[in-house]
Amino acid sequence: PHVLFLDLNMPILDGWGFLDQAGAICAEHQIEVWVISCYDYAQDVEKAQSYPAVTQVLIKPVALDALKSLIQNYQVAHEETLST
Repeated sequence: PHVLFLDLNMPILDGWGFLDQAGAICAEHQIEVWVISCYDYAQDVEKAQSYPAVTQVLIKPVALDALKSLIQNYQVAHEETLST
């Protein structure tokens, strides 16, 4: 995958646990992690952004138009790598 959507509030292994275990692997393989959270706390946003693979932090509810725009911008910025 090129982008992974990660909800921080998950059962068993939450988003923080996933980032601790797999965040470096995602960064190594150039997989962007887009964090989705219902928490709009500055410390959570800062913590998420401290992981090298995290390139977006989205706060729920995410507007469909905003999500479409992010995906379109990603596609334009990565057009060359997406076509291979």
